[in-house]
Amino acid sequence: AAFEGCSSLVSINIPNSVTSIGEDAFSGCSDLKKLYVYFRDPSELKIGSNAFSDIKNCTLYVPEGTEETYNKWNSEFRVFKKKKTWHR
Repeated sequence: AAFEGCSSLVSINIPNSVTSIGEDAFSGCSDLKKLYVYFRDPSELKIGSNAFSDIKNCTLYVPEGTEETYNKWNSEFRVFKKKKTWHR
């Protein structure tokens, strides 16, 4: 997996141009603190199983006005207990 176990990774930006995130891609990135996603509709992004497993205390930043959509969407994003919105 791309960044599996990369403990030095602290922030990730996932732009709209990304169409999928592979299985275990960021699994075990224990120091990850911020994940920014640019999708207004999270179903546009295909996420492999365990893509974000073993990540603790990371905040998922979603586009303004989409927090409820991300809360309802059952995906790998459910591992993020904290969600915040950001302005473009």
